[in-house]
Order: sequence, then structure tokens, then C-alpha cells
Amino acid sequence: MRSLVRQTFNGRAACRRHDCRVRFVGASDWWTGCFGAFATVVLIGITSGCEDRTNRTGVEPNVQSVPASVSSYDGPSVADYAVFRPFFGINGADVDPHQTLATAFAMRVAADTDPVLVSVLHPAFTLSSPVLDATTSQAYRRSIRDVFAMEAYGAEPEVRKFGTVIETTSEGFSCGSIDDVVAEPEAEAEETLLNDLVLIASDSGRGTRPLALSESGPIVGDTVWMATSVYRGASPSVSAHAATVDEVSSTGVLSYQFTNPRLSLQAASGAPLLDGEGKVVGIHVTGTEKDGTPATGTGLSANCISQWWQGQPSTEQ
Repeated sequence: MRSLVRQTFNGRAACRRHDCRVRFVGASDWWTGCFGAFATVVLIGITSGCEDRTNRTGVEPNVQSVPASVSSYDGPSVADYAVFRPFFGINGADVDPHQTLATAFAMRVAADTDPVLVSVLHPAFTLSSPVLDATTSQAYRRSIRDVFAMEAYGAEPEVRKFGTVIETTSEGFSCGSIDDVVAEPEAEAEETLLNDLVLIASDSGRGTRPLALSESGPIVGDTVWMATSVYRGASPSVSAHAATVDEVSSTGVLSYQFTNPRLSLQAASGAPLLDGEGKVVGIHVTGTEKDGTPATGTGLSANCISQWWQGQPSTEQ
């Protein structure tokens, strides 16, 4: 399985930081990637690196349906190796590196703890809505045998193996509950978006640049920034996407509307919500897109995440 997921992509991957688009067709064609393009232009005396758009080495023009200029971007800086695309091996099944379903991010929940990779469960099981039930959540987590991830912004073109899923519980937490989402009237009131979260050990944070968790969550009217690469509706150089918080429930559930009316939320579930300083103030759990209107999102506040983490048996002081 390791050899399967460490293969380079047979498709296209956006090299966002280098203003180029790369076609990966297997290990033998590695030099058609960004590094191959760089080597070629050095040999011919050109120093523009991946900005060479002549397509002599397989580097295709980065054609976008939106302007490439990002002069108006005033969001936080997001470092490489902070945000990832996760791939989950379910019950020993092979991981398909071409099927991108979600986002994950490295975060240090507390100063004295190792970083963890944070994401959500429901995309991995191709569910259209978050997992709310604790029993179902536990079964899903235990079925994940392997976790792999790729850097979301193209800084590393390989998928690499991460650690195992961390056992967590939502028992005793009302944080994150959404009463009107519970499908069955007889279901327990303790159903919560916390059950959709998944934490993955990250081998002491090696190969990641963990984001810091804010001490407080956003309030109504605040701007939050969803940090991930998007498939449509924004320049590939934009690292995070602005949204205005419309509602913060008493249980820490966030509702927000994105500023960009063309923004696609495909594979965005699990992305961090950042404040202007780049600290994590929440996690984007799910969203809704409607033609002609800005997308809306539902997430969990940093307050809720912090309380939940501190209440885990393995993290009690």
C-alpha cells in the first residue's frame, strides 16, 4: 500500500506557490513536474523557474477563469505544510490518491502537546452530512486503518503516510450539538458535530508546520478565513477565503457566509478557520452552495475544540 500511495499523480496538481501547473504521469515522468521544469530552464540559461510558460517540459500555462492577480488579498499568511489533503484507508482498502474528498490541517492544541492532524469523517465515507451519532462515529474511526496526506498547496507532490487515528469521545459534551439536525426524534440529545471530527497522530509533528489554536472563537460579524486550495472560483495563489460570521450558537456551532460568490467548497470540509493573525478560531465542517448566491458554511468554534480536547481521558491534567 505504501508504494501505491507514494506514486506521483496521474493527473494535474496545482503548484500554487510557484505559479505553474504540473502534469504527473508516474515516477518516470517526474522531470515533467515543477522540479524538472526548473532544471530545464537552468540548462538553457533561463532563471524564471516555474514561470516559464513555453510548455517545453510539460509545464502547462496556469489558465484560470478568474484573474491571477491577488493584490486585493488581505487575509492571513498560511505556511506550506500546515494544510493537507487527507486520504483514509478504510478496512484495509487501497487508498486512491486521485480522489480528493476533504481538507486537514496540522494544529498544536496545547503548548505541551505534539501536533495532530485534524479533519472530519463524513467525506471519507462519502456521506453528504456530518456524523452526529457517537456510536456511528466510533465505528467509522475504528475502520480507518491507514491515513495518508498530501500538502494542499503543492509544496510536496507526494502522498505520505501519517500516524493512526486518536481515540476520542464526545460523552459528557453538549458542545457542538445541533438540535435541528438530529434526524431521529428518539435520538439522544448528546449528538454533536464533535462526533464528525477525527484527530490523527502526526509523528511528533515531523514534516508539518502546525497552526496555533486561538484562545477564543469568533463572534457575530467577525471575518474568518477558510484555509485550503479550492477547485473553482478563486485564483490558485489565494491561500484562504473570507467569510462573515452570521451566528454563533450557545454550543459553539458557527454559521458564516463566504464573501466570494463564485467560491467552490468541493473537498473543503475539514479546513481550518483562521483569524487575521493566522490562528485557528474554528474548523469548517460542511457547507452549502447555491447558484447565484455566496456559499454558506457550518463549523465548530475554537472554544469547543479546546474544551473537547482537554476533556479527553488521555489529555487530562
